[in-house]
Amino acid sequence: MKIPGMPVSLTEIGFVLSIMFLVTFLMALTHANDDLERNLPAIDLIESKISNDTGLTKKDLMYVTIKKGKEVGAQIFFDSKEVGLKGLTEVLRSEKPKEVSLRVDSKVAHGLVMKVMLICKKNKIRRVSFAYKETK
Repeated sequence: MKIPGMPVSLTEIGFVLSIMFLVTFLMALTHANDDLERNLPAIDLIESKISNDTGLTKKDLMYVTIKKGKEVGAQIFFDSKEVGLKGLTEVLRSEKPKEVSLRVDSKVAHGLVMKVMLICKKNKIRRVSFAYKETK
């Protein structure tokens, strides 16, 4: 059925629209089947109950604490053992943790925190996060 003054019939318009919806539906359907679980790394559930519910064992997650020192600029601890900035590199090389969580005093300068993060990056640590306590 052609409408006078229209170069295209309504059937052709309907056909093109149905093709567009079909292609869109197929694309959405293929992407909806991509489960996130397929892309996540496998974890051992028994080991995660033993360690800390995140799938990381105690060896994989280590804490670096940076406190404002009284006489010295700052003190750096690796799992409650004082190591200093130079000693941190050596400890990270020997322990080889997969993740480091930083506990930083609010009075410590940003530059020192950035140096510690850079040391972690140079030692190929996958993830660096910040641990914090909520204050009232």
